[in-house]
Amino acid sequence: MEKTAIDILILAEVSHSCLSFLEKLAETVHMELITSTEKVGRINFDIAILYEKTKLQFLEKENLVPETASGRKLRCGTRFLFQENISHEKLTLFASHWPSRLHKSEKRITLGQKLRENIDFIYNKKIDNVILIGDYNDQPFSPSIVEGLEATKDIDMVKRKRKLLYNPFWRHLDKKNESHLFSGSYYHKNNDIDKWFTYDQMMFSSSFLNDKIGTWRLDIKSSHFHSDSISKNEIGFDFLSFFDHVPIYSKIHKI
Repeated sequence: MEKTAIDILILAEVSHSCLSFLEKLAETVHMELITSTEKVGRINFDIAILYEKTKLQFLEKENLVPETASGRKLRCGTRFLFQENISHEKLTLFASHWPSRLHKSEKRITLGQKLRENIDFIYNKKIDNVILIGDYNDQPFSPSIVEGLEATKDIDMVKRKRKLLYNPFWRHLDKKNESHLFSGSYYHKNNDIDKWFTYDQMMFSSSFLNDKIGTWRLDIKSSHFHSDSISKNEIGFDFLSFFDHVPIYSKIHKI
């Protein structure tokens, strides 16, 4: 089974009943735990983060519940602000779990647009290092991602236009090769034509694409969803009998 060392682990669909387990897990692996499982009005947040405390310092978080013109509140995500321990450089992470696709497409575009407003607010504060991650229940080519978040697969465009987001998960709409077990990050067993979808994605600000010494850079080839079997013998249960999403990964490093 694929094993990867991590500095930040982001989880969705986390409930209060999970917190005791996550606290013990964080203690066991010597990581810090942040939770965003609050209820804001009628909206429940369900995000948890484990992070490597020797490398990052957590500064603040904010649950994003924008309101539409009609008065409807949306669960866009949670903003987490970190600071790297050596350079003191700041990193903004937007973690989202958007509603299922039962919602109308035009409302989904609004989700992207409202989250984009928060991203632009961060950019206007001259904070360049921004990462989006989440289960968007939309694919990389969906209007909510492309038009709402303004995220693209065109890396050259992102380098030229600072406010665009780069979405490397366009590359992962199918298997890499025949031996690759999964064809996406989300498994829908009842779909008659396509059972795999790339709903889980990470998107990066243009700052992660430059070659300036001392800055963070995205390892372009590192972004992927879990590629091999999740062995029942290793974890003690049949993974896809309990979960319909598989992990996704990306790597950033200082240059």
